[in-house]
Amino acid sequence: MTQSWLALLGGMALFTFGLSQTSESLRRLTAGWLKSLLLVMTKNPLGSVILGITTTMLAGSSSAITVMVVSFVSAGLLELRQALEVILGAAIGTTLTVQLISFDFIRYAPILVFLGVVILIIQRGKDNASLGSLTLGFGLIFYGMMVMIGAVHNLSTEVGVRSALKVLNHHALLTYLLVLLFTAVIQNSATVIALAITFRLHGLISLPTGLVIVFAANVGSTAAAMYSAWLGGSRSAKRTATAYFLMKFSLSLLALASLGPFEHVLLSVETAPGRVLADAHTLFNILLAVLFLPFLGPIARLMQRWLPDIRPKPISPLLDMDLLDDPHVALTRAAQEIARMARIIQNQIFDNLPAYLEMPRESISRSMRQAESDVDLLHHAITHYLFQLGQVSHLTDAELTSQVRLLYLANHLEHLSDTAIKVMNTRDKLVRRNFSWPPALWTDTLALLTRLDEQYHRLADAISLDDDEQALSLVQENPELLRQEAKIRLNILTHVEESQLRFTSTLLELSDDLSLLTNRIAAVSRALLGII
Repeated sequence: MTQSWLALLGGMALFTFGLSQTSESLRRLTAGWLKSLLLVMTKNPLGSVILGITTTMLAGSSSAITVMVVSFVSAGLLELRQALEVILGAAIGTTLTVQLISFDFIRYAPILVFLGVVILIIQRGKDNASLGSLTLGFGLIFYGMMVMIGAVHNLSTEVGVRSALKVLNHHALLTYLLVLLFTAVIQNSATVIALAITFRLHGLISLPTGLVIVFAANVGSTAAAMYSAWLGGSRSAKRTATAYFLMKFSLSLLALASLGPFEHVLLSVETAPGRVLADAHTLFNILLAVLFLPFLGPIARLMQRWLPDIRPKPISPLLDMDLLDDPHVALTRAAQEIARMARIIQNQIFDNLPAYLEMPRESISRSMRQAESDVDLLHHAITHYLFQLGQVSHLTDAELTSQVRLLYLANHLEHLSDTAIKVMNTRDKLVRRNFSWPPALWTDTLALLTRLDEQYHRLADAISLDDDEQALSLVQENPELLRQEAKIRLNILTHVEESQLRFTSTLLELSDDLSLLTNRIAAVSRALLGII
């Protein structure tokens, strides 16, 4: 019995691996033209469905195509309606694998495996070796099915197996839930339906139970798209995957409610046990396309309302476009946001800079880089607002002077934050080379950093209070700070130990960065004074 269970698991593994192999091989073979083909064929619904059918027939599984389409929606290459058309076609195309199994195509599995291996050997090292992988993948699908059939044949005589499957035969809801969860975990409905066909061929499950498995497996097959969309996908990708799940889920409920008529229609066409389930799988997905294709437009609009795009939080609530008609208020608001911009640089960049230069830490780096990103966004919002003010309102000479001063002030602050990050990046170069500070050099550097931090605090206060005297004082102190930086440069050139000589060029670069940072503070101070 243990051997039979191992054979069943091995057969399922071969079957599933074969499916993934064909999907990956198709992806490599079509990487150069599938995107272009999608854009051409999705111009009309029929083309979208045909593309979904053909690509999935080649891949053997709709999961890969569905995830690919969801990613195209996320990238803005396809609209929701177009994506759903392709996915409905893919759902039909995926039934080919099961149909081939039911037609006893598995007898050719050894030939396909042999051909796949031969092609791989011939094409070894070539770019088109995916053709061999595709052939081998199909061979493994059918060979895995052969192994499963043999294993189930041995297991069919076991009392425990028959008893367990008998429970499923009498509890349709339990069967539905278990199969749905199992398919969602392995992310492949073809494997589950192939297993159901095997059980049915040996009389271990009834036809109604087989149909329930087919319906549940179809719903579970949407798991790959749901995982892809909801674990980091865009809002549009979430709409696509959710719509696909809801369509399959609602049709499965309708099919369960009409199980008797559904069974009658299938038996009027085919009575062979394996063929009936394969036909059920195909019919289910054809019905899915027939029923929902005419309504994809309304479905797309409904999903848009249900999962609307998240509007980004305004970067600056103070910069209200409705206030542009009042230049005085608008300029005041812009000045307030520039003061906030200055405080972000003070609290999250300048205050952290000495600690980072002494001992770089990832947490400090993330905080400083995020602050610099926030400053960039705020700078963009302020400059856009001030330019719009000039377009909407007629400004007096005094208002025009204030507008230009604020533009320069915001611009110099943004450059200042960029320079602080440049200091950080240069320090990172030293870290990668295992640099450690010579005591004298660090003492001088820390003294300059402390002075710069103190200067910037005064600058931020001056911006908030529009204090010209403080700004003038900062401009006047700039030469003294540059002399302090020159001392560091001299220390690097004359007092660095021989073991530290390999760091000289990077240390000089750091000195240049600190000099530039000093000049940036003076530039912001001059802009505050209106010296532009």
